[in-house]
Amino acid sequence: LAEKHLIAPNVYRLVFELPTPSTVLGLPIGQHVAIKAEIDGKSVSRSYTPTSNNADLGRLELVIRCYPDGLLTGKYLANVEVGEEVLFRGPKGAMRYSRGLTKKIGMLAGGTGITPMYQLIRAICEDDRDTTEVSLIYANRSEADILLRDELEAFARRYPKNFKLHYLLDTPPEGWTGGVGYVTQEMMAERFPAPAGADSKIMLCGPPGMVNAAKKSLENLGFEKPGSMSKMTDAVFCF
Repeated sequence: LAEKHLIAPNVYRLVFELPTPSTVLGLPIGQHVAIKAEIDGKSVSRSYTPTSNNADLGRLELVIRCYPDGLLTGKYLANVEVGEEVLFRGPKGAMRYSRGLTKKIGMLAGGTGITPMYQLIRAICEDDRDTTEVSLIYANRSEADILLRDELEAFARRYPKNFKLHYLLDTPPEGWTGGVGYVTQEMMAERFPAPAGADSKIMLCGPPGMVNAAKKSLENLGFEKPGSMSKMTDAVFCF
């Protein structure tokens, strides 16, 4: 572990050095890594999507919410110190993004569910030849909970053709100009692409309640119901 920063309540940005400064992580876009640790005599493993990518030589960056009662996050990652080594394995996951996967993507993220979305947004925006259009609804409790805010807003400013950003807060501060409340079917109909076979995809990542409600709404809007295991070919993909 090279750096550890508290960036929001209970949320850390962790930067790990790879074996050499020129080591490439080699993780396909959309995949995640697993962290493994011995906790109270048991082997515990959890998966996380890096916010860094293969262009970031020699480093791996994660944004992780540490739950006080979480086995891996609360008991281990919250207390891991700079200089310590952490055991990783991977890549894992059903999503492997490549340019031309689809034309339009609607993304719904809640809390730390932003990390897989950020990885894709970054890959699309930083590839001059990728013309995919992404519309993101990012829901949080409060303004302090918005993660990767500077990075997301910079992408929205720099790549307006590729990326549209809409925040949603449960408890907005005074003068807040973004969205308020829960994600509704109407909001998704307005901000997400319509069903168009292989030309449009919806991606979901966040608290189970939010994801399940969104799946129902998307079905009402004409998207095919996703199976229990997400596949790359699904019109609605859940990380």
